[in-house]
Amino acid sequence: SHGLTRQPMERSIAEVCPRSWYFGVARSWLLSSTSSDDEEGQGAEEEAEFVLSENHMKTLRKEAKRRGASGKLPAVFLGEGEGWEAPFQESTLEELDVLLDAEELVEVRSVARGKIKKVSETLEALEDSLFCGVVQRRGHSGVLFRPKEDGTGIKLWQSRRGVWTGREKR
Repeated sequence: SHGLTRQPMERSIAEVCPRSWYFGVARSWLLSSTSSDDEEGQGAEEEAEFVLSENHMKTLRKEAKRRGASGKLPAVFLGEGEGWEAPFQESTLEELDVLLDAEELVEVRSVARGKIKKVSETLEALEDSLFCGVVQRRGHSGVLFRPKEDGTGIKLWQSRRGVWTGREKR
């Protein structure tokens, strides 16, 4: 009745619409990273992917607020013009990478000082270069999230098949 038809997708949703509404599903960020297995010499690429829905974003914002109130949210300050006028400094990217691996949530401050219209562009550039997601934008700051590889850390509710496991009976 709305003029929309569902057609089978030949490409993944990440290729078609990484940041848009599709078929009644909440706005989701699909982040993917490819890594090659050079140690064994196979050169096969593995695809790592996680999806952040609106409910996940809400949970992560609450966690960032809680950590910020208790002083446990690490913050990194960007240099003057870093990201939109000049490329990011290697030291800044390394520091953010280490903090994201350790803490999962990191606040980035003084993003695009003096140019409020460039904040989103700069945060998206960080998102692409560090394989992380922007959870919150506020003024000239933003909160970045990247889940830990070992599965420990912030637990996000998943509705996919085969994710749920029962608790041990006592």
